[in-house]
Amino acid sequence: MTLFLVLLIGIGALFLVTRTIKSGGGRNLIKAEEVKALMGKPNVVLVDVRSQAEYNSGHIKGAVLLPLPQVSVDAEKALGSKDRTIIVYCQSGSRSKLAAMLLKRKGYDSVYDFGGVFAWPYELE
Repeated sequence: MTLFLVLLIGIGALFLVTRTIKSGGGRNLIKAEEVKALMGKPNVVLVDVRSQAEYNSGHIKGAVLLPLPQVSVDAEKALGSKDRTIIVYCQSGSRSKLAAMLLKRKGYDSVYDFGGVFAWPYELE
């Protein structure tokens, strides 16, 4: 009976973890096509949270550079109004996930995580 309960709890936990991962772990994920459609809209800011060197090596057109270590300090100065739609990306998706969480804590409500620039199928600058 005890083994059955342990297995049942384990399977339930695995289901919840898998569901959380598939849903983006609570993040607002956004696809490349959606980002492309929003680019250039007046209230949308695309934010590259990589380093200056990574940004210089190729970034999405129109992206604002705000390296992850500076998100907590310089977000208001770099991004302006908290009513804007913010789309963050990095190289692989790890830093953008953290940046999205930090921005939400700072009061930005409309924050989307594109993940890594490697998934951008369009031209880079």
